[in-house]
Amino acid sequence: RFEGGEDVVEELHGMLSRWLFNHIRNEDHGYIEAVKAYQKMAVKQHESEKEQLKMEVLRELAAERQRKGWLARLLGV
Repeated sequence: RFEGGEDVVEELHGMLSRWLFNHIRNEDHGYIEAVKAYQKMAVKQHESEKEQLKMEVLRELAAERQRKGWLARLLGV
């Protein structure tokens, strides 16, 4: 019909809109649990990385204090 010169824009738009809506509602709906699981994993990983970074900083601070002499440690400088 299009190749014959007929204007099919409105019909095509309606068809594609319905298809996209149905696709999202029916097909993509199945990914909800997988996405939620991924998000939980990402949050836990982020928290773990933050804790690991905190431990590294504390180790570095402790090592820095050990490198200073006894007088500097005593005076807290």
